[in-house]
Amino acid sequence: MMDDLPAQGDAQNTPNPTADPQTHQPLIGNPGIDEQKQRERRKERCRRKLHKAPVWIEAACAILLVVITGTYTYYAIRQANAAKKTAKAAFDAIEEAKRDNIASINTQQQIAQTALAKSQENFVASSNAAAQQFSDTLKQMQAQTRTQVIAASAAKSEADTAEKEALVSEENLRAIIEAKVCQIERIGVGEKIAARCDFTNAGHSEAFNVRGASDTKRWQSLPDGPIPVNIIESGDNLAVGGEITVTYLDSLPATTDFLNGMPELTVNDDPGNATLFFFTRFEYSSFGRKHHTEICYHLTKSNPEADATPVVKTGYLLRQCQKWHSAD
Repeated sequence: MMDDLPAQGDAQNTPNPTADPQTHQPLIGNPGIDEQKQRERRKERCRRKLHKAPVWIEAACAILLVVITGTYTYYAIRQANAAKKTAKAAFDAIEEAKRDNIASINTQQQIAQTALAKSQENFVASSNAAAQQFSDTLKQMQAQTRTQVIAASAAKSEADTAEKEALVSEENLRAIIEAKVCQIERIGVGEKIAARCDFTNAGHSEAFNVRGASDTKRWQSLPDGPIPVNIIESGDNLAVGGEITVTYLDSLPATTDFLNGMPELTVNDDPGNATLFFFTRFEYSSFGRKHHTEICYHLTKSNPEADATPVVKTGYLLRQCQKWHSAD
């Protein structure tokens, strides 16, 4: 179609050498400026050609452009709708997941709360049962303890009674060593004062391992502490009615001053002046039990006003001491 169109434009644009002889004259100047002018001329020619195109071509192009734009818009709208559907589906899925998650959490919470409540109920029940069992056990133990205490008290009472009976029987049958008589044997100026005590087994059985020790001391009063004698480790047996004689001897001869200064017998048994003390201790066994006997006397002048008069020897007596005179 375009080949049949008249070439008016070409004829009009064909250069005429006779019309403008100066057009094709060579120009002498700046090459850059000439190149720019040529480009402007070429653009102008293109615009002229486009303005000369038929109207129906422009209409067809416009219609085609509208069709292309509509098609693009249609598919763009479809893609946008599909994207919206996908986004809505994703949002619905998220919301559904949220609802499922909330439901699952609520269910788990309910299960946990139920389990906790059940556990608490079981713990309370178990604690109550344990407390009741402990209370019952404690009551049983208390009852058993009371029974045992009663039984123990009864047994102790019986044991005490039996022991008392045994002691009574033993006391009646055991060996008993006691002082039979104590007296002054010798006293005078220039002589060592001498005395003696006779001991006997006055019990009803033999005394085993009889051990004893004696001594004589010049004191003004008794010292503190136990009787100062050393008991030997082993001794002899003493039969019923058997006797032991102990002799006491002063370590120094008596002087007139010592004898004259000797205290007189007084009721309160307080010598007051230096005098001579005689003492003895025996230890022995009877029926498997240990026993002892100890005696102590001191020398005084005789006093007729005294309530008790021990053995007299030429105006002197033996007076029992305030201590170290016992037996068991």
